[in-house]
Amino acid sequence: MKSFFTVISLIFFAFSNAQLNQPQIWKHFVLQGKVKFVEENYVAKKKKDKETYTLEFSPEGKILKKEEISTDRKTSTILSYDSQNRQEKAWFRNFDNNKLVLESIMTFRYRNDSVFVNTDITDNGKKSNKSFTAILKDGLLVKYFGEKKGESRVTEFVYDDHNNVLSQTNYKNGEKSSIYEFTYNYDENGSVLTQTDVNENSITEFFPNGLIKSQNEFTYEYTYDSFGNWIRKIVFKNGKKYSESIRRITYFDEIKPNVSNFSAFHNGKLQ
Repeated sequence: MKSFFTVISLIFFAFSNAQLNQPQIWKHFVLQGKVKFVEENYVAKKKKDKETYTLEFSPEGKILKKEEISTDRKTSTILSYDSQNRQEKAWFRNFDNNKLVLESIMTFRYRNDSVFVNTDITDNGKKSNKSFTAILKDGLLVKYFGEKKGESRVTEFVYDDHNNVLSQTNYKNGEKSSIYEFTYNYDENGSVLTQTDVNENSITEFFPNGLIKSQNEFTYEYTYDSFGNWIRKIVFKNGKKYSESIRRITYFDEIKPNVSNFSAFHNGKLQ
């Protein structure tokens, strides 16, 4: 669950700074089996908000491409890796009404525990460049630093024994500017039961397989295929249906999921 919880804290980042901690393998996406492609169609209750999300993986389980498509918007991220299976490049594009409005290409250079990240950005035709340096420890992002608008920026992370983020502290020109904190409860197998966002005073509850069970006024229900991956998700707000998502999953394995078993799995339990 390392990357899943890391990403939760990174919602406060711009794209370029968060990329190092984005999910990269099947496990980080809570996927079972050799998944090749995932297409998720999301529909809100009022059926005005419709979105499609896609994920494409390599045979080794590395994420290669991510897309998010709505009525008038599309975002696409393509990733590549070096011979040591480390992230080498990330190509991000944002389209508005089929027009490319933002493009960024990130290049990663590794030296011991340091990663030097350079980003070339084209925003509505205007070109710019940004860079920052990150420090890794046992594959976890523990610190990164750079400049923004002439000010030095530093962010530090602290993890618990399960490699989940306990705190994210931001510094501006050497002074602490903000801190975000999280706490966790685990079961006897080390699976997360709950996560508390201390700043927001909100609690997220999880199923043993790592999927969200409840979050504030929202509750989640899932139907699974025979690989154990969800193919239908219903979200309820205060007990009333709020949204529904349907997933189509393609596997590298020749043996496909047994369709007759789809309805037999509910919220991670065999009925």
